[in-house]
Amino acid sequence: MLKPTLALVLLASCGAAALQADAPKAGEKELGLQFNYSNLDTGTSSSPNIESTQLKASYGYLLTDHHEIGGFLGYTSQKVYQTASTTAFGVAYSYNFQIGKETTPYLGAHAAFLSSSLPNGALADYKNYYGLEAGLKVYPWDHAGFTFAATWDTYVKDHAPDNGTQFALVVGLGLKW
Repeated sequence: MLKPTLALVLLASCGAAALQADAPKAGEKELGLQFNYSNLDTGTSSSPNIESTQLKASYGYLLTDHHEIGGFLGYTSQKVYQTASTTAFGVAYSYNFQIGKETTPYLGAHAAFLSSSLPNGALADYKNYYGLEAGLKVYPWDHAGFTFAATWDTYVKDHAPDNGTQFALVVGLGLKW
């Protein structure tokens, strides 16, 4: 009997906190940690797809209630013929739609430079990427929440006509202050 009662009290507390939460506002900062797993389509029949698992830390500053700029640092573990890692450093922009107190849909764009752990091969050929993102920020508490998004990225090769594309579903945690 104690467990259901405790669960109800916890659920009611979270609901009460959500009523007090606000959408991001001008001047606020956001810190995020996102995760995704996806396949990178290399664009050629001679190269297999690349399985990738990415962990990304991001920082954003809201110029207005809607416009946010920021940067990110990402680490990706990739497997094609062998496992390798890639580090990404990039910039991002997003437009936040203010539709509710704790739920904020957004559209964004990002671009990054890549550095691979392999000196040559399929993974090292990609030097940067750019993409679009559509997502939802949910802040059930004043300073903490969740991010859910879908991204479409194009990975650009040096001196090669065929670029790679990647679709990913992203989940993450966010802090704002």
